Amino acid sequence: MTVIAVRDGVIAADRLVTCGSGRSGEVRKIVAVPDHVGGGFAGASGNLAPAQAALEKMGAGRPEEVDGGDYEVIWLLGDGTVRNYEGGGWFSLEAPFQAIGSGAEIALGALHVGADAETAVRAACALHTGCGGTADIERVCCVVE
Repeated sequence: MTVIAVRDGVIAADRLVTCGSGRSGEVRKIVAVPDHVGGGFAGASGNLAPAQAALEKMGAGRPEEVDGGDYEVIWLLGDGTVRNYEGGGWFSLEAPFQAIGSGAEIALGALHVGADAETAVRAACALHTGCGGTADIERVCCVVE
């Protein structure tokens, strides 16, 4: 279970890993993406092994190799734009903020009333049993207005 939120050039994610109804540990769910493919940071939510494999590809600068799997990816590019991967393809949403993962509904509610990405993730961690652990926060240098 996961929550990842993006707003105003910031991406934030929890680290909790669950197994059934239990808490198994923590893993980093955000990775830096090399500048030659757009830079920024990508986060992944879903089944742990394929989601982490997707993040490895993103971190190696190979977003075109992200495919299949029971997961989704949100990519905050270095220029502040956002791309999403789900169900076999990349797409972009026109939205002032976004969230993915099991805690997305809570995070989106917080973002809707003005919370930043970090606060939205912390709200989901406080209120959703599948979200928690340490929060990672990354910022890109430029934001598209």
